[in-house]
Order: sequence, then structure tokens, then C-alpha cells
Amino acid sequence: MTPQNNKQIVPKIKVCKQCQLAKPVTDFSPVNVINNGVKYYYFCALCKPCNAQRKRTYRNSIGGKEQVKITDHKKYLKHTYNLTLEQEQYMLIAQDNKCAICYSNITATNKAIDHNHKTKIVRGILCNRCNWGIGQFDESPARMLSAIAYLKKEQYSE
Repeated sequence: MTPQNNKQIVPKIKVCKQCQLAKPVTDFSPVNVINNGVKYYYFCALCKPCNAQRKRTYRNSIGGKEQVKITDHKKYLKHTYNLTLEQEQYMLIAQDNKCAICYSNITATNKAIDHNHKTKIVRGILCNRCNWGIGQFDESPARMLSAIAYLKKEQYSE
């Protein structure tokens, strides 16, 4: 579907490419897309039951849910940071599985790959909290130093 005056024509019936049955469009998952700043959506080519079966078949063909998570994580690392899983693991070992800022233990649920958003260069692995903090300061060392000076004022000293 293409946007037409920022409005889309949404069909009421769609034919599934897998089972070839005509079904209501509500039986198909919507997919959101942003293209050249224009947001639009279309519906998946497979109906929800056929899509679920396709995912099950794929998951089973590569070794189950855990293997899918690893495969997806590998793709994410490569696409987002141009890193391999081995490079990420090496960085974690080099940091003793600790955040590069606060030294708290890094787990699968609190891990963030820290990178410069302008140069895309990976700096290290942080806990989510420290990564969020750097982001709140717009990665500006001057702002962070100003915050440190503020915290060191006499009324805030420990």
C-alpha cells in the first residue's frame, strides 16, 4: 500500500499467500514502515495462523527458541554495531563482566552496547542505567563534568 494524501486504502479482504484463503484483513498482522519520513503500514502476506506455523517451522529447523534468540542477537549485533557475538563476548571478558562505568555485574537483561551515535564506534559495554545516564547528557563530557561539579558542591558533599 502506498500513502495517498497521508491516508491509506485498507482492503477488507486479503488472500493469504500460504493457504490461499480469502480472509478478513483483521486475520493478518499489520507491519509499520517509515520510508523517507512517511509512515505507513501494510499487512503481512501470510494470515496469522500460517505465519505462526512458518515461525514454528523456522524455530524448529535451527534448534528451538534459544537458538532463535542467539541467531537474532547475532543479526542485531552485526546490523546495529557491526560486531560479532565473539567480539561482544571478548569485550565482556575484558571488562570482567562488569559495567565500564559503575562496575556492577552485566547480565543479559541489563546489558547495553555503548557507542558514539555520531561515529558509530563502540566504546564498551555498560549496564542499562549508566548507558541511559550518558544518553541523558547527550554524550557531552562538558555536561557530565558540569553535573559532577554540581554534585560536589558543599551542600551535596558526602
